[in-house]
Amino acid sequence: MPALTAYEAVRLLGEIRGKDILLIGAASSVAHYAAQFASIRGARIIGTVGSEEKARHARAAGVAETINYKVEPVVQRVKDLTAQRGVDAIIDMDFSTTVNLVRDGALAPHGKIVCYGSNSMDDVTIPFRPMLMNSMQLLFFLVYDLTAAQRSEAIEEIGKLLAAGRLVHTIGARFNLDEIVAAHEAVEQGKFMGNVLIEIN
Repeated sequence: MPALTAYEAVRLLGEIRGKDILLIGAASSVAHYAAQFASIRGARIIGTVGSEEKARHARAAGVAETINYKVEPVVQRVKDLTAQRGVDAIIDMDFSTTVNLVRDGALAPHGKIVCYGSNSMDDVTIPFRPMLMNSMQLLFFLVYDLTAAQRSEAIEEIGKLLAAGRLVHTIGARFNLDEIVAAHEAVEQGKFMGNVLIEIN
């Protein structure tokens, strides 16, 4: 699922060669693949992270520049890295907070936001005027709701990259099937970077 989600997020951006993309939560499982797919397509990736360990993890997946959102002003760093214009696109996992980055100028005119999640499911106020005046696009999707054609394309393209050995995977932990409760708890608590696998013997 992380790779499928990442593929669709990057696909929705269209042509990205030579463009700057801000990847929110760049050390997450989805972002780990999104960085790789976007880099393969020629984009430069800027990613937000919460620690130096997560920054190293993100850079290993192709993130060119990392911003520690806990200690750095994200919007100012984005502007500094993009000659003050903002990024061309944002791949977002937390719309409830990312919308504030857009309001404050992190996204360039005609930019796109592709969002697949949010830490809060409450209603979110969007900065309508700057988004309208700058012709920005906001795209949402759920990986579980992909059409058959979208799913088929993603599986085929991911399969090609796997066969060519072009994707890096990070396994955070492995659990046996009888440890599934502990596995779920580990995921919920964010104990590991990378994917948590259940081994069925």
